[in-house]
Parts: sequence; C-alpha cells; structure tokens
Amino acid sequence: MEIQVSNPFDVAKRAMFLAYQAIGSTSGSGFLQAKKGASEDDVWENVSFSGDYPGASRNKVSQDTGEVRADYVFGKMMKLSISWDKELVCVPDSQPSHDYQGWVFKYPDYESLIREAVKSFG
Repeated sequence: MEIQVSNPFDVAKRAMFLAYQAIGSTSGSGFLQAKKGASEDDVWENVSFSGDYPGASRNKVSQDTGEVRADYVFGKMMKLSISWDKELVCVPDSQPSHDYQGWVFKYPDYESLIREAVKSFG
C-alpha cells in the first residue's frame, strides 16, 4: 500500500515510534532490553543499530534505499517494515497479526498507523 505524504522519512520515523508506544509490554526475555520512557530518537537509534541484536541485522534503517525494518525494539515485538521515497510511504498490503505485532491492538492495520503518524504533524 502506498500513501502519499509530504514528509515520508519523518512519517516513517514517527510511525515506528507510535507502534512502539502502542505495544504494552516486552515479550519473553525482552525485559532485559526494556527501556522505560524511550523517546522517538531512542527508538529510531535502536532500530538503526540493531540495539536488541548487537551484530545482527534483524533491525535495519537505510536512508539510501528508503526503508526501515524493526523486529524487536527494547524488547517489544514490532515486526514492522516501512519504505519510502520522495513522496510516498509504503507498507505491506497484508493484515498485521495480533500474534506478532502488538501495536495492532491500537492501530488495526498499517494504513491507520501511517495515517496517525501523518496526523501527528498537524
């Protein structure tokens, strides 16, 4: 699904943060990576540098190709991928799963998550 926006990078970054905030608690031994009060920049940095998986590539940000992928962030199961270009934010057409994407309880689909990120900029 493609959604036209004027600030795609900012929307992708904000959507990651909103998804993180929407997840109630950590998963399994994720409490070891938990960070209370994580800011939007903290979440982005964790995704950018695979904070929950040092040396692995399960989380990824590439501004060159315009994509971000978050598996676990500070112990919370995200399972979220977003890509972007100059005018579009792209998310999967599939439905997110309650079993793997805890943010789905607040944002029932990818589109509502992205729309909320867009709305947050006013």
